Amino acid sequence: MFITGVRKSESQRRMGHVKEVTRDGNTVWVAPILNFDHQALLSYRHKHELPTNEVTQILHMSGECLCGAFAKPNELEYIGMFYPTVAKRIKNLEAAAQSKGLRSCKWGTLDSSKLRKAPGPLCPGCAFDPKEPEAGMIITVTKPIPVGAST
Repeated sequence: MFITGVRKSESQRRMGHVKEVTRDGNTVWVAPILNFDHQALLSYRHKHELPTNEVTQILHMSGECLCGAFAKPNELEYIGMFYPTVAKRIKNLEAAAQSKGLRSCKWGTLDSSKLRKAPGPLCPGCAFDPKEPEAGMIITVTKPIPVGAST
């Protein structure tokens, strides 16, 4: 079972694509805070003394995907200011993709309007391919949420 913190109120893309429970064979995705608005999220965090993700505090954006599909201009340089190792890894992947002749291999240059309309549960705009683990990257700096935390 995978637990996601995605919320419908975060973006238009997420409103129509995420369900509370998604099953794909033996894989189950659960979105327990799907219907939380921002205030409900803050209240829940406060009540259970849960920390804010360090990446969110620093970048003011999520760091769990970093696929670049919905990146803004200069976003990779911004990430590199705080997470140079991650930016370097992305640039190395860009170079490797470009050397293979792949199109749209530069961060943030993909036409996101052409992404699949029904994304997978990991991302609201594209899907992670477990056969290509280098395609998805995560900045991991958070502490785990305590098991058994109740609402």
